[in-house]
Amino acid sequence: DSTPSRSPAGANGSSSCPSAQARIIASKAGHDSWKTWAGRATGTDEFELMDLARGFKRSFNKRFLWKEPSAGATCPVCFTEPTTSDADDDNTASGWHITSSCGHAVCVSCLRAYSASLVADRTHHGPLKCPVCALPLRESDAIVALEGNAEALRLLDDKMRDELLRACPQYRSCPNCSNDSSGSNAGATTSTGKIRG
Repeated sequence: DSTPSRSPAGANGSSSCPSAQARIIASKAGHDSWKTWAGRATGTDEFELMDLARGFKRSFNKRFLWKEPSAGATCPVCFTEPTTSDADDDNTASGWHITSSCGHAVCVSCLRAYSASLVADRTHHGPLKCPVCALPLRESDAIVALEGNAEALRLLDDKMRDELLRACPQYRSCPNCSNDSSGSNAGATTSTGKIRG
């Protein structure tokens, strides 16, 4: 279970490759910690003694037990059988995606639609969740979930910016502008607020 590369360089070595930038933004929607590595649903992100046993069990399951469902199996979200047209890369060639933290198999289109709805929900904070259970998606899952969805990536980028600005105690949104990043304007696309010293 390796953490995805955070290098901005694309396949051709260019740091301005849009797909590399999109992968970096999407990776921020996932969460890698002891909690997600061990597959825990409760507790803090900090290490717990049982995390070693849980993590090794999850790694064993991922390697040997968590397999794509057999032909004719249906997605637990949409109750339809995924098609190869749901897939767009080698990692999801069958139309299924197995989540890294909990091992649920869902069709790629449901994973992407659910993740896009979480990103669009201004009340949702934190990492994206598995569409089947409450466990957070790991960074590698978030990349698959948001890959190719430019609108969701833009919304996620705006949401992360807004959360960062709201956490800064000196930040005040501009009272003269309709586009603020305080969350009062759901259609805000630019940050016009000033930090006062």
